[in-house]
Amino acid sequence: MCRAFAHTLRRKARDWATTLLLKSIHTFDDFSKKITAYFASSKHAKKTAISLIDDALVIEADIVDFDVKRVLVDNGSVANIMSLGVFLGLKISSSKIKPITTPLHGFGGATVIPGRTIELPVTLGTYPDSVVIMTSFLLVKVPMAYNAFMAPHF
Repeated sequence: MCRAFAHTLRRKARDWATTLLLKSIHTFDDFSKKITAYFASSKHAKKTAISLIDDALVIEADIVDFDVKRVLVDNGSVANIMSLGVFLGLKISSSKIKPITTPLHGFGGATVIPGRTIELPVTLGTYPDSVVIMTSFLLVKVPMAYNAFMAPHF
């Protein structure tokens, strides 16, 4: 678990997170199960793991062996989104891009048709406690404050 992540939690959740053993959580799913189990058994607070997160979680992710900064883990998203500019900066072959026509609703208050998608390896964590997840990204050609958005189902 990223050391900075505990600072995005509130009160009791933050206190609980500081009691975890170093490198005891390897994926968001591990974290979700542990925090839900802890608080579901607590008589004081019965909340889901997601509801305990107060602020946005912005991470640096290793995507195709490039460190991509400003990746927002967006609890409200069901899709992984990457700006076309960031994808072009990765300098990988565009032969793996697949066309799509599914619209993306709610992106910046509008509907966007990404037009393309690509599956890329994303490495989270640091060696030896890292995990590589093949992730499908919708590629969008719109200005974004973040380089990519990732849904927390990784």
